[in-house]
Amino acid sequence: MTFGLLWPIIFLILVPVILILYMLKQKATTQNFSSVMLWREVYKNIEATKPWEKLKHNILMYLQILTVIGLVFALMSPYLKSGGDGFKNVLLVIDNSASMNYSYNEKTTRFEEEIDRACKYVDSLDDSSNITVVTVGKSAKLEFSGINDKTEIKKKLRNLDTTELAGDLNNSISMVSSIVKQWDNYQVVMFTDTAVSLGEIEATVINLYSEGNNASVDYVSYGYEEGKLVVLAKITNYSKNTLNTDINLYGDEGILGVEAISVSPNSSQVVYFNDIIYTGTYLKAEINEKDALINDNLAYKIMSDSKLKKVLLITESNVFLEKAIGVNTNIEVYKATETSVINDEDKFDIYVFDGVVPAVLPQGNLFFVIPGNTTDIEIAKEIDGVMLTILPTDITNYISDYSFGVNQGKAMKLPNWATSYINVEDGSVGYYGEHNGRTIVTLGFDIHNTDVALQPEFPILISNIMNYMTKSSLIANTDIATGDIETFNTSINGEGIRITNPAGDTTRIPIENEQIFDETNYAGIYKVQQKVNQEDTVNYFAVNFPVNEESNVAEVTSNQGKTIGKDAKLSGGRELRNILICILLCLLVIEWIVYLKQR
Repeated sequence: MTFGLLWPIIFLILVPVILILYMLKQKATTQNFSSVMLWREVYKNIEATKPWEKLKHNILMYLQILTVIGLVFALMSPYLKSGGDGFKNVLLVIDNSASMNYSYNEKTTRFEEEIDRACKYVDSLDDSSNITVVTVGKSAKLEFSGINDKTEIKKKLRNLDTTELAGDLNNSISMVSSIVKQWDNYQVVMFTDTAVSLGEIEATVINLYSEGNNASVDYVSYGYEEGKLVVLAKITNYSKNTLNTDINLYGDEGILGVEAISVSPNSSQVVYFNDIIYTGTYLKAEINEKDALINDNLAYKIMSDSKLKKVLLITESNVFLEKAIGVNTNIEVYKATETSVINDEDKFDIYVFDGVVPAVLPQGNLFFVIPGNTTDIEIAKEIDGVMLTILPTDITNYISDYSFGVNQGKAMKLPNWATSYINVEDGSVGYYGEHNGRTIVTLGFDIHNTDVALQPEFPILISNIMNYMTKSSLIANTDIATGDIETFNTSINGEGIRITNPAGDTTRIPIENEQIFDETNYAGIYKVQQKVNQEDTVNYFAVNFPVNEESNVAEVTSNQGKTIGKDAKLSGGRELRNILICILLCLLVIEWIVYLKQR
């Protein structure tokens, strides 16, 4: 037997107090006698044992002592261990994904709560139990295996830390399965705030979900309008209450602007910062309010130092498309209504054709909206009144799994060089790729035949498309999420590259190694340096919090296996407190009956 608390033992002092009270208790009655001479000798014998005689045959006293002892034991939270032979091997799965930074109460986070519970559970196990710990962020990691020294185990558990990575405990199932296959007797305990599909694994899932108000900055982008900087930021409110606060815009050296926002519960809002004069390295948008998850309260965007890209938009009238393109990185938009304006002298970086296709395609990157058949595009069929879903791809960051309705559109056959970002049954309603030395993007519906242009996701989609079509050759992607892999196109004539993370730690990658970087565990600005011809080339990329996966974690309503609620206690045995309370109630009833009979 083991006790969860020891301090209630001090109440055992009540036992001698009860004994003393009964010893001092007076029960004598007055009787008249003609002489006490005969009683003197008898009284001498009784006097020596009188205090102890009072304790004999006093069932009421014994019931009261038993009640006090039972109450003390109940307060000490006793439980019978089921470790040893029962749990010879114990596997703890610790969720350290970004959502575990969510506040659990006013003093702790979900992660701190799960570590505290894991340590208490370790204390409750038998000393011979071998304990293994696996952490799960973006992937599962074996932290240690087969240790039975409780002090060492708890030290290792408290040295663990959270990440800012998107995580899924389902990613650990294969590792857990391979570990427990080696054991005859085991218990698996998983700590998480999300649902888990256990498959054939028997496990106890500890639900650490907690409510709280949370909002996130999903996205930051920028463009130029009449030579001045225009910045947009998307804010999502995951709370049950309206969010009324300010959003601050920062540059390298300080604040650039402040905008007041009011975002309804469970909705999003796009905020614009206009007429900004700034030329720096990066932009940062931050919500001016602390909430349950502060990690997602800001987002970064790298400022490109390359020259403006020229875009020719050919359309009869499409204000939505024109505005969405204009508010973008290093874009200068020129408009025309006919393809006849295209000539060899005016070279544009990107040509946008809205509902038209020229007889001869110009040299440059091409973006087709509701295209017709061309050498590179083949229409599969017309579509009417369908729901479309944006797929997770390189150009749909922050808006994947978003659905909308379209009255009319065109499904296109997907070329072998392209990737679809909007699918239908018989083809693609939107795809992208590189073909014949240029970038091609398609969108198979009229923007006016849907309400998508009125949604905050639309300017983000167009911004992603423009960024893809104007991407830098130095860094593959200047905007990624935590845990993503960054690739570099470094000069073969230079030295290896140096990458400095937001904490100031530097990683060196030799030129002969593959130029990839996967240590993007934390959000912020990363600095990339390469020395070429004795001169340092400096570039930057932004790593942002995975808001889509981690900012809005729904409460777990069900789980395979045994699920314990967020307020439940976990132990390695059977709790006896409830049994003792029932016994105490019975003792109190018996004590009351005896008291009534002795009156």
